[in-house]
Amino acid sequence: PGKGYMIQSAATGKRTFEYSTATSRYAAAPMIVDQTSSVFEPVDYHKYPGNMCIVAAVTWEDEPAIGSEVGVFDNDECRTVEIADGEGFAYFTVPGDETQTLFFKMVRDDVEYVSDVTVTYEEDALIGTHSAPLVVAFDDASYIHNIFDDADNCETKWFTLGGVGLPCKPTDCGVYICRSYDKKAHTVTTRKVVINK
Repeated sequence: PGKGYMIQSAATGKRTFEYSTATSRYAAAPMIVDQTSSVFEPVDYHKYPGNMCIVAAVTWEDEPAIGSEVGVFDNDECRTVEIADGEGFAYFTVPGDETQTLFFKMVRDDVEYVSDVTVTYEEDALIGTHSAPLVVAFDDASYIHNIFDDADNCETKWFTLGGVGLPCKPTDCGVYICRSYDKKAHTVTTRKVVINK
């Protein structure tokens, strides 16, 4: 336990497995992109005992979103983050321990977007393949906000009155909780916000 890996295979006989090199992994890609996350901070995967895998084709306006940073989220917790490769594919290993609805965020030109696509966490599940990937689409309609508008000084999170975290500032009428953390002053401000149309 904790030291093994599982591999999905249709073969019935004995199999061997060998890790490929980074060179061969990206050999077929038209370009190699920087695989370093710069915005989303994923949770420490040791927090969860299991995981699931997602093979996604990330698109922007129906074109491959090459080099875009994409995170998988449960409410406001980033479970994992990947950079779409030279073909627009992202290979996620999502840690978890119970059924949750997960959604996707992307950063493009310093702006954060959220996709309409959601998946349900299920331990050991595999969603998508390279030949039939899960298409995670983004466009201008999925705009959230410019992540650097207040990123230097303030971090804001939104919640329902029941304490459920929201992926972005709500637009529906209702009463919400807004929590802001001032990084310079190291203070947290919590306020009730009423949204009327």
